[in-house]
Amino acid sequence: MTWASRITRFLRRSTHWPHSAPPAGATLEECIAYQIECLPRHYLPGIGIGDFISEGNDLVDLLRSIGGLKPDDSVLDVGCGLGRVAIPLQRAIDGGSYDGFDIVREIIIWNTVNITGISPNFRFAHLNVRNSTYNPGGELNPAEASFPYPTDSFSFAFATSLFTHLQENATKTYLRELRRVLRPGSQAVLTFFILSRSGEKRAEAGETDIAFPHRWEHGRFNNLDQPEDAVAYDWEWLDERVNDLGFDVCSIHWGRWSGNTEGLSYQDVVVLRAR
Repeated sequence: MTWASRITRFLRRSTHWPHSAPPAGATLEECIAYQIECLPRHYLPGIGIGDFISEGNDLVDLLRSIGGLKPDDSVLDVGCGLGRVAIPLQRAIDGGSYDGFDIVREIIIWNTVNITGISPNFRFAHLNVRNSTYNPGGELNPAEASFPYPTDSFSFAFATSLFTHLQENATKTYLRELRRVLRPGSQAVLTFFILSRSGEKRAEAGETDIAFPHRWEHGRFNNLDQPEDAVAYDWEWLDERVNDLGFDVCSIHWGRWSGNTEGLSYQDVVVLRAR
């Protein structure tokens, strides 16, 4: 069983968690502490609560430092998960707004109860997209999905650990939809497993932290029987796709997964600007 399959098994457990409101008049920090205390631990297989919190804080720092996130931005979180970024992001958004969506319904319920209930400018939506690892019973084909927001809705967007679980047609669809909902001049911070020439050589030799032994036309898979467990893309293909879809590449920051010990984060980070 792969690491992503283990996550899926845990996600299928009961979702009837006890809830209690934070104390009346609680500060934002006290409310965030309450949210962390309420986190369903069975949703965090293979990662401790300390790592969950520290990774979320690091990602918010990354959105500010290389993405230019501002307190009054209207922010979209594509594949928001269990509030890993949304929880600490409450400290960073002042006068702006946050919208996140995910394909796992139970996660959206938890986020709405525990995050929107404290920060009304943080909103969550469920998009029932099919994914062999995270939502195998989903009704929507990922290559035909549409984001549940009007055109030009957002001034900033990010997606962490999302495109690492999407195959080629779904990735093109999600990038196209991302460009549709972003206003011209807006920036997006996205993470991938990207195969540069040197990264391809290391992956072929089995020297990357996550193994990608199976080659396909535009990248590599970790698990051929369940490709969406982990997907790596050739940089030349990805660069051409984002350009065709109306983005300029502002910067690329290589991650540690491929052996770059100086990486800003574990995955590769690409900063795009919508034309």
